[in-house]
Amino acid sequence: MEDPEGQMAMTFIILLTCLLLFVSVSASLMTYSFFWYENAWRARLAGKNGSKLKPMVAAGFLSSVASMFIIMISYPFGLIRRLWSPGEIVAGQPIIILTHGLYHNQSAWLLMRRRLKRAGFKNIFLCITEAFSPLSSKR
Repeated sequence: MEDPEGQMAMTFIILLTCLLLFVSVSASLMTYSFFWYENAWRARLAGKNGSKLKPMVAAGFLSSVASMFIIMISYPFGLIRRLWSPGEIVAGQPIIILTHGLYHNQSAWLLMRRRLKRAGFKNIFLCITEAFSPLSSKR
């Protein structure tokens, strides 16, 4: 017996994954096309053949696609504030404050926070900044 709701959910997940991969590949392709053009032009002007450029661009492109995909998947987790609570403060341990870049949220530190906890650090705090909110706003 077929489950139409399960098939719809699976189709949605596949389509969403394809969309995320398409956006990741498109943005990386555009970025590394500019990188390739600029560096290939410089190599020609310097009289070099640019043989090291191809593996460098390929590695950078694949790294960019993977990191963009991970960012797009992890970004929604930054909106759930209870996931990022620091817990208890442990005396004698250093305090680590992590802040994210513009247009991002605390999910940027998802892997780093996990690594720091595995290394034994306890006092890890994540700054939550909102790019376009006034500093004097009250919550």
